[in-house]
Amino acid sequence: MLRRELGATRPDPVPALLGRAADWYAREGRTDEAVRHLIAAGDLVGATDLLRSSETWFFERGAAAAYLQFGEDAASAGGPADAEVCVMLAYAAVLSGRFDRVRHWCDAAEAVVDDGAVSIDGWLSARACLLTMRAAYGHEEGDLGATALAEGRGAVQLETDPERPGYVLAHAALASTLVRSEQYADAVALLADAWRRPSPALLPTSALLQTAGLLALNLLHVGELEPAR
Repeated sequence: MLRRELGATRPDPVPALLGRAADWYAREGRTDEAVRHLIAAGDLVGATDLLRSSETWFFERGAAAAYLQFGEDAASAGGPADAEVCVMLAYAAVLSGRFDRVRHWCDAAEAVVDDGAVSIDGWLSARACLLTMRAAYGHEEGDLGATALAEGRGAVQLETDPERPGYVLAHAALASTLVRSEQYADAVALLADAWRRPSPALLPTSALLQTAGLLALNLLHVGELEPAR
């Protein structure tokens, strides 16, 4: 009620007040409310910057759906296109079950990604990150095959630093495309190589569990792991 009254009687200071509220929430560690207030204040650059720097904060709290919604809100209000945020929005769509938005955000990232200028934390190549997302999640169930396999191979060719989490994720994405064509032994080889590196320890919890589960399923298929009785 007070907010509506202020907007009706003295609208000029509203954006500044919302910006101050966003700063307070950010200092208090309440990042979601900080982003919400920045969007309400019309500070779409600030909101995008905070989404870029706080992706782990959202994902580790199981708040991928909120991250996705904030990104959608900022974009619909005319916020800047940011390759890293677009890729993370695609990942947020995966985690929140919004697979209909994965391809949209991959396409948005494709339009602005620049390997020479864009750096994504944990990745050697921003394009490898995008190809990984496309290969693993950017296709309809009946629209897999050669395209996804090529994207997975492209990601692995670009992401060559085994010390980075991106190395594991690119290998896992390629392995997932091989599983779809029942090439389980090849998938195990990729995943086992990635799992032996130190970088899995740096993965977000959700990605770590997905990678471990994929490796276990493929080991079962090739007979190297006995199912629990």
